[in-house]
Order: sequence, then structure tokens, then C-alpha cells
Amino acid sequence: MNIIGEKLQEIGYEFQAINSQLKRHPQFVLFKKGEPTIFVLVKTSSNLQDPNEYDTVWMETFKEHAKK
Repeated sequence: MNIIGEKLQEIGYEFQAINSQLKRHPQFVLFKKGEPTIFVLVKTSSNLQDPNEYDTVWMETFKEHAKK
């Protein structure tokens, strides 16, 4: 979570909200002047997992949450 947060700050994003409750995937709401607000969800995976393969149902659930 810290590594991703630092990288996002380096490229110019400002944190609007952070949800880092235990036993939940960390979530950031970020703002960058001149761009739309973005919602970032951090999920760990093993090095063996292909990052292009993910649980579609799980991702759609979080997309709906982000829209709210």
C-alpha cells in the first residue's frame, strides 16, 4: 500500500480519501488537476499470477462500489 501510494504521489495525484481497514483491500480516491477523480483498489497477488487474469465478478463488484 505504501509503495503504490508513493508512486501515485510521484506522478502528481493528491489523496482525497484512503480506506485501509484490516482484512480489506486498501482503496484510494485520488485527484489530479485537469483529470477526473480516480478510484484505486490495491490487491496483492503472487508473482506467479498473470496480472491480466483476474476475477471478473469481483472486479465488477468493486466497479459498482466506486461508482457510488
